[in-house]
Amino acid sequence: MKKTILIVDDDRNVCKATARALSGQYMTYTALSGKQALEIIQKENNIDLVLTDMMMPAMDGIELLGKIREISKKTAVIIVSGFYTIDLALEAVNQGAYAYLTKPVDVDNRKLSIQSALNF
Repeated sequence: MKKTILIVDDDRNVCKATARALSGQYMTYTALSGKQALEIIQKENNIDLVLTDMMMPAMDGIELLGKIREISKKTAVIIVSGFYTIDLALEAVNQGAYAYLTKPVDVDNRKLSIQSALNF
């Protein structure tokens, strides 16, 4: 059975492109907001990994991470951000993120991070 990945980004094109890139190896879902992501996690109850953008309206990636932890301790979370600060990356990891990747995301690095998180 394929592992499941939920891609969360307020940019529809990023969601589609990422899902397309990962769909051969994983079962993918997409959400355009943190709220929609939480609805999918509660409904599907089998999301192995969430790959989420950091900066989104209404709920950022760190807040989404906290809410995911309330629902599912087993779901791995990787946060992707267009800007990097050590403080933000440390906060994400301290809150339970498996990794913090910066945009533009290196495809090989994303692939390794996903594989590693799913095998953790």
